[in-house]
Amino acid sequence: MSVSASPNRTRLRRIGWIVLASLLFVLAYFRAPLLAWHWSTTLAPDASSPAHRLQLSDYRAVIQAQPIAGIHDNLSGLTYSEATGTLFAAVNRPAQIVELDTRGNLLRTVHVDGVRDMESIAHVAGGLFLVACERESTLYEVELTPGATTVQARAVSQAPLQTLHRNRGIEALAWNRHSRQMLIGQESFPVRLLQSQAVAAGGDPGAPPTRGWHPPGNNTSFMSDLSGMAYHEPSGHLFLLSDESALIAEYTAAGELVSVIPLWRGFHGLQRKIPQAEGLTLSPDGVLFVVSEPNLFYRFEHAAPLARE
Repeated sequence: MSVSASPNRTRLRRIGWIVLASLLFVLAYFRAPLLAWHWSTTLAPDASSPAHRLQLSDYRAVIQAQPIAGIHDNLSGLTYSEATGTLFAAVNRPAQIVELDTRGNLLRTVHVDGVRDMESIAHVAGGLFLVACERESTLYEVELTPGATTVQARAVSQAPLQTLHRNRGIEALAWNRHSRQMLIGQESFPVRLLQSQAVAAGGDPGAPPTRGWHPPGNNTSFMSDLSGMAYHEPSGHLFLLSDESALIAEYTAAGELVSVIPLWRGFHGLQRKIPQAEGLTLSPDGVLFVVSEPNLFYRFEHAAPLARE
């Protein structure tokens, strides 16, 4: 009896070590302890701080997991255009830009010639947008005119990214029209943000970035990847989206982490975890939009609507 029990105990002990090692690997890869620490620092913000006005903990999903009719797969980056009051999303394979209203309804589809593997999009001004090819780390300009269904992309620069895999390159773009600076986000290996110098009026917004953007205290270290980002112009805050970590983090212009919103079931009115969050943007009045593959649309609203400045 004891002879046969010994191999069983050895086998159970081995399984236990394998389970423990797997759990530790998952916690380390998704940086759960760091996330818990940084999240805890944002739960009781100073109400007198301007950062409090966009507190993500007060947001609730009012539209969730809504399939976008006319799009079947590969929905990626997202941006808001004040020129039209609508959303523009990138679709790769084939390269397309789709215009949506703020309830997630498809308004038009624009085929993009001259670019492959288009993963991100940022509105600059008027009908001018920046898009990026992830595998080639190349930035393009596109000019969308009203009613256009086809547009030609013009390569303007190549980002100085170094990554271990071609499919871990440019995953996010953001344009700050007040400072006239562009921010490029590298997906992973490593997660990195590059910022351009200010661009003169009439200058090329696609000029390559020249320096890194580093929040104080290395407080992006809890993100295992970067899948989207957006500036909120009225506040000057930057929002970063992580698909693998399933969260959105809000930063002040100085890089201070002020709030975090988990994209998990049971949080902020979500009935299910957002499956593959690929893009986010905000309207000037603080409504937050997220898209996820293959074709899902989410809209989050603040409990107390924010005044537009």
